[in-house]
This record gives sequence, C-alpha cells and structure tokens, in this order.
Amino acid sequence: MSRLCLLTLLTWAATCTFPTVGAAADKDDFVPLFPDEGVPRGWVVRQWNDLAAPAKGSTWVVKDGVLHSGKSRGTWLVSEKEYDDFILEVEIKLTAVGNSGIALRAPMKGDPAFDGMELQVADYRYNTQAKPSELTGGIYRAIARASKSTDRRNGTSSTSS
Repeated sequence: MSRLCLLTLLTWAATCTFPTVGAAADKDDFVPLFPDEGVPRGWVVRQWNDLAAPAKGSTWVVKDGVLHSGKSRGTWLVSEKEYDDFILEVEIKLTAVGNSGIALRAPMKGDPAFDGMELQVADYRYNTQAKPSELTGGIYRAIARASKSTDRRNGTSSTSS
C-alpha cells in the first residue's frame, strides 16, 4: 500500500478522484479526494525532502473547487489514507516556470522523488536542459512520457490519468 503525495507550486483541480472499487471502475465509481472547501481533511503537509518532517507555516486550501498549494515553496500534501491499486485522474494548471509532481508508492520518510516514484509536472521553462524523464508526464529521472509532451503556456490546463 502507499500514500499519495502532492508537491507544491501547483494548482490542482479539487476533482482529483479515486475509484471506490477496482481498476475497471466506471466514472460513477470515482470519489473526490478534496470534496470540501477549506483545508483538506485527511491530508498532512510535509517537508519536500523528508516526508517524516512536518512542514510548518504552510497551509493548502480548496477554494472554489480548486486545490491551492501553500505559500511556502517545496512542501508535499500527503494523504493520511493508504491506497492499494488505484486510478488517479487529475486536472492540472501549472504556473509559468512551475515545477511540481505527484509522489506514488513513496515511503513516509525521505524524499519521495528518489525514495518512491514521482510523476513529474514541470513547465519546460523551469529547466530548458531537462531530460525527457524530467518533464511533465515522466517518472522523475527514470521513465520518459510515452509521447512528446505538449508545450503549454501559462493559463492552460492539462488532464492526466
């Protein structure tokens, strides 16, 4: 089992969802991860380089149905619930020169990007020398996205599942 972590510097749609049953779930079987306005219940904020360390002074909030990261750079929003197999469907709006990610199958200590798997979310302008595995849709520094990522400009959204 693993916990799901979201990294800051990213605005997430609060419609991130998990199915309530196995991988063959219909859209009706998905449940929202952030169903209510305000500070997400069932989630904790952790330091970017060590999930065992609580992040102080950083609050994530759902406003108008959208999850916004804390003001402090470099924190993870970590689910208190563990998930087995799941389907994660997210809608992402990344700011210009943004760098973020979604940690999957990460232990609750250390840096999820290296001690687990991080689904990378990064604006190409953040690192114009980035390798394909360091761009949106890649498993950070391990596996490049299957197809070339579209270079989206600030203000557009991308859906990934």
